[in-house]
Amino acid sequence: MSTSRFTIIKKQFVKDNDGYVSPRIVVNDTPLCKIQTITTGVVKIKGVLGNLVIKGSGRKPHLVIYEMKITDSSGSIRAVWFNMPSLEFISRAKEYIFLGKVTSDSMGKLTIMSPTFSTTDDVKKWQAKLDKLLTK
Repeated sequence: MSTSRFTIIKKQFVKDNDGYVSPRIVVNDTPLCKIQTITTGVVKIKGVLGNLVIKGSGRKPHLVIYEMKITDSSGSIRAVWFNMPSLEFISRAKEYIFLGKVTSDSMGKLTIMSPTFSTTDDVKKWQAKLDKLLTK
């Protein structure tokens, strides 16, 4: 059985009822698309991160907004995360696969909201492990 149409987005650790922690792989079969072809809805794209912009929220001082541009060969899209200080340490040189919901504002600008992401190298490793498990 081949899983070539699936992409592993991330590996999570889940605690069961007995208190044991076990890894769980999140798999998504949304096809990869180019940024130029994106409209709205859930999308999966492969791209590189741009510079990080950190904004505070005037009304809610505990809310911090992190913005970056995701760029591929066809264009770029704005990505927004809330309260994600770990983004400051993410490598801008690596290529990532992003999965998230794209929304459009009143001006027609597209934004991918709080996308999950993994490096393409990690996705390939997890894909090989999943293929091995499913072919047994």
